[in-house]
Amino acid sequence: MFKKFAIAAVVFLTFLATAQASTFNVSLDGFCNTFALTFNGFEIYGNRSGCNDNEIDGGASVHINGVLYRLSADTNDGSTLFNWYFTPAVKNHGNWYLYGSNGSGYTELNSGTYTKMKAGTIVRYNGKKDVTANFRKH
Repeated sequence: MFKKFAIAAVVFLTFLATAQASTFNVSLDGFCNTFALTFNGFEIYGNRSGCNDNEIDGGASVHINGVLYRLSADTNDGSTLFNWYFTPAVKNHGNWYLYGSNGSGYTELNSGTYTKMKAGTIVRYNGKKDVTANFRKH
């Protein structure tokens, strides 16, 4: 009986250890945009900021053609829905892809690399361009 309980406890504790939320704090290289996201199982939530804005993000971990992406979505003004795809970081760097939809189509808008930041790092507008600036309603 004790052996079954011990095995069940180990399995449960292993599940808890793998189900813990993790943070994903990144800066888009060459742009002022930063993300402070939390990964919790398949869920993703947090904020995009760094360019004098603070957008609420939400999304999911997804596999596309066998590749893991972290997908998060937000909007600046409601005219374009931005979908951000992040590849897992290798040595604190990864790739990002920005797609946009205005409700009648879905287009790749930009892509590049990102650098992971330490949790709690505050990046204020640094004079670099906002990657979403060209897609805002004027």
